[in-house]
Amino acid sequence: MTVTIGNVATVPCPTSPTNHVVATAVTASSPPASWTTGLDTSVLTTGTQYYAEATQSSATSAVFPFVAETVEPSPVNVTLANGTTAGEAASGDTATVTFSEPLDASTICSVWANNGLTQSVTDATVTLTNAASNDLLSATSASCANGNFGTVATENNYVTSTTTFVNSTITWNPTTDTLTFTLGTYSGGTRLTGVGTSTPKYTADSNMADLSGNSV
Repeated sequence: MTVTIGNVATVPCPTSPTNHVVATAVTASSPPASWTTGLDTSVLTTGTQYYAEATQSSATSAVFPFVAETVEPSPVNVTLANGTTAGEAASGDTATVTFSEPLDASTICSVWANNGLTQSVTDATVTLTNAASNDLLSATSASCANGNFGTVATENNYVTSTTTFVNSTITWNPTTDTLTFTLGTYSGGTRLTGVGTSTPKYTADSNMADLSGNSV
């Protein structure tokens, strides 16, 4: 499929040097339709009204208006919450990351869709890796081909050796723009008790992006 973008609402989209922005082959996802490959959004200006149409074989779509969004999304908050015992890494504990705008769910987990619904997996393995005063939380999921979940630096020591929680849940909520890690069943490692509060930090995976293709 070829998508043509122009900056005036004409049919077909203009190909003149003045009004033509880009024409490129893309792969679209459904539902809803969204560009997934091939479109270089760097040629678009934030806040500018553009018009696009798609052609495939002999079929041509209607012309659709849209406003370019090229501002990079970012994590704006990360919180830790107890599921059971305070001050201990245990089943039910959560780490929740809030982003500045909606992300493309498929860039977090390959099987997630951008359908406006909450997406989740329940087969994740969450790992807490011990480091000096700063354990690192990471996760993998077979359902997501391991996934692009990023990492949470706890800014505290909850474990003294690498500790894992299997059957953990990872959830993306497009309404609140939050990614939540929920610890599952403890499966090994040495945990501390009575750990005090901390201010965690989040590092996004380099593959994560918003719905316009801007990297986090």
